[in-house]
Order: sequence, then C-alpha cells, then structure tokens
Amino acid sequence: MGFSAGEIHFSQDTVSFDTLFAERGSKIYTLKVYNRSDKNMLIHQLLLRGRDASPYHMNVDGDSGNEFTDITVLPKDSLYVFLKAHFPATDKVNPQLNKDSIQFVTDAGSSKVILVGWNQNVQKMPVLGSETTTLNPIKPYLVTKEFLVPQGKKLVIPENTRLYFDLNASLRIAGSLTVDGSLESPVSFFSSNLDTTYREVPNQWKGIYFEEYSRENRLSWCFIRNGKSGLVLRPYSEVNVDHVKIEKMMWSGIHAMNAKLEMENSLVAEVRYYGMLLEAGGDYQFNFCTLANYKSYSLNGFRTDQTLVITDKLDENSPIQSMPFQRISWTNSIVEGAFSSEIDIRNSKSASEVTRFDHCLIKANLSLPNEQIEGSVVSEENSFENSEKSNYHLSEESAAKGMGREMSTKLWLDLDGHLRGQDNRYDVGCYRWFPPKEEKN
Repeated sequence: MGFSAGEIHFSQDTVSFDTLFAERGSKIYTLKVYNRSDKNMLIHQLLLRGRDASPYHMNVDGDSGNEFTDITVLPKDSLYVFLKAHFPATDKVNPQLNKDSIQFVTDAGSSKVILVGWNQNVQKMPVLGSETTTLNPIKPYLVTKEFLVPQGKKLVIPENTRLYFDLNASLRIAGSLTVDGSLESPVSFFSSNLDTTYREVPNQWKGIYFEEYSRENRLSWCFIRNGKSGLVLRPYSEVNVDHVKIEKMMWSGIHAMNAKLEMENSLVAEVRYYGMLLEAGGDYQFNFCTLANYKSYSLNGFRTDQTLVITDKLDENSPIQSMPFQRISWTNSIVEGAFSSEIDIRNSKSASEVTRFDHCLIKANLSLPNEQIEGSVVSEENSFENSEKSNYHLSEESAAKGMGREMSTKLWLDLDGHLRGQDNRYDVGCYRWFPPKEEKN
C-alpha cells in the first residue's frame, strides 16, 4: 500500500494546560493525530520546537523524546501523543505564559499544534518568629503540610492573599488568626490542585482548625473551598466570621464543639455530610446567613443527614465533654436543602430550650414553642436563582424577600457589598434581592 499525501488532522490545534505552580508537574494531556485517508500516512518529522529547553515533555506511543522521524500511521487510524508540563520557578510575581509548539512534517507539508500554559510562582509559609506575623499577598502561598500558629502567636492574612493547600495540609490555630479580606480583594483558601475538572470536588485539603482556647479570631471577606471541613472549632475556642463563603466541603462546612461562634452575612453550601454541625454545647449567633445544601453527591455517595445538626454528642464514644448549649440564635437567615427537613436537634434538651429562629426561612419539622420561631417561615420551595449552578442569590419568587426584621443601627452589608435596610426592607439570607435588569434593545 502506498502513502497518502492527504492532510494530517489533530484532536485539537492548541493544547491548553491548567495553571501550574512552579516546579510542579502537570497531569498528562493527550493529543490525537488522525490519518483519515485510505492509505498509510508517513510523518517524516514530529518535533517539539523548544527541544531540551522546553518546559513541555512529549511521549509518542510509549517513547519519550523531543524529536521523532518516519512514523507510519495506518489508514483510518490515529497516533497518540502524550504531553506533560513542568514550569521552572522565576522571580516574576504574576502568572507567566509558556508557549511552545509541536511540528509535524508529512508529504502534504508542515503543520503545528500550539502548547500553552501558565506558570504561577508561589512562596512558602513564613517562620512565625515574632508575636504577630503578617503574610505578604504579592504571591500565593503554597501550604504543603499542617501549618500551626502556636499559642501566644498571631497570624494576620491581609486582603488579596491566596493560600493553596496540598491534600494533607491544614491551617491550625492555637494562638489567633485575623483574616482581613475586602469586597474587592477577598482572601482565598483553596486546594493546590488547579485542574479545572476538580473545582467541584471536595476533600482536597483538610481545613482550618481552631484549637482549644484559641481566642481573638476573626475572618472577614474570604472564600474557603474544596476541603474536608471549612472551619473546625475545638472546645472553648472563639471565632467571629463575616462575609465568608464556605463551599464544596466533604465532612462539614462548620463543625463547632462547645465553642463560641458569631457569623453574619455568610454562605455555607454544597457539603457532603453536614453543612453545619454544632456539638457538645456552645454559644452561637448567625445573622443574615445562608445555609443551603441542594447538590447531589453521586461521586462521593449521597448525603443521609440534615444539613444543620445540633447535638450533645454525635458519637457516644467521643472524648469531648458535652456541656449545655448557652445560645443558638438564627436571625434573618435561611436554612434550606434538598430534604423535606434540613434541621435536626438531636438528643439535646439544652439545645431545644435555647435554639431560636427569628425571622428566618427554614425547611424543617420542628417542635419548638412559638416564641422560639418568631416571625419565621417554613418553606417547601427552593429560594435561590439557581442552586444547581451554585447561585444562591434570591429568586424573584422567594419568600425570603422582605421577611427579615431590622437589627440595630449597625451598617449591614450583604455578601455582595450591598447595603441592607433601604426602603425599610430586609431580605433574609446572605444576599439582598434586586429586580432583574431590563435588557436594552
């Protein structure tokens, strides 16, 4: 059989790599080369143009190298080219573009496939030598294992700081933590796996843990995503949270054990087990918060418990000492999900006595006195624009619109930074509702 002079074809003309941290290898990308003719096709040369200086590495049908010659592709058959990237560290702050190409020479002429990837330089977490250490947001931080803030030390994370965590990494606070994000430049706590196919996957790092007696902790304007747990509060720890998104977690969005937590204008959503688990006592206040769990989790199994569970002890064998709950106050907030009831006050007399839902929208079957659910509405509907696409803004039909009550003279900003209380209307949950914008003709 002779050789075809027909055109060579590719599965893609540009191979785009996910952003990659410097000095870390990428996953394997596949390029398919097609011979769509009825004759053999001879590739005279298959060349990685950057050769040894290229940050890309090539494997052709099991052989590694940067140049191959005289490769025959059978009629109606294809050739696999496997590609990886390994970008070097530089002194640059911003992500750097890395381009190369693969050249193919056949009897029909020369063709090429472009290789494109971004290289992000990172910095290591600092040694906490002084009483207070402030991170520098100029480059992201890569946390490769447990990072501990010891007792007597304070870690300050300023706006626009990005922290990326490896699989077994966590942030543990025995001293104190201040997260000073802003609406325009929030702080982010994400997985170090930047592959876009993993954006929806939980359990990619461990979470942020506040150890026993950790005090003076505040988190403002930050994102926490893709971990095992978002925030874990050990006994007698105290944390203040405002304008925080916790999404796509495995075990819990928040797990608090006989702790003190004040949270406002924040979102907890899409958690495999417990959106929020309040256990063994404590003092908890939630104002203008949204706790929502509508996602299905076929990849990791399906949720079996309500998204808000309040209990003396989840595990009878737990070494944690259970104390009476002092306060569990939800005001102007939403607790919803895919279940017909998303709140479970389990085996706790003290929790039943002190839990209060004040002007909240909830999906629940609760046997609480009327004074403990004052102004609240039990909902059977999904209140959000599109929870399947992680949009937890209120829908136009939501009962949450305007059902809240005024709460002191404090300047309340929602999670988008919009001022609440205009026109004497208070929408419940973490977002204000706005009418849809009219399309211009």
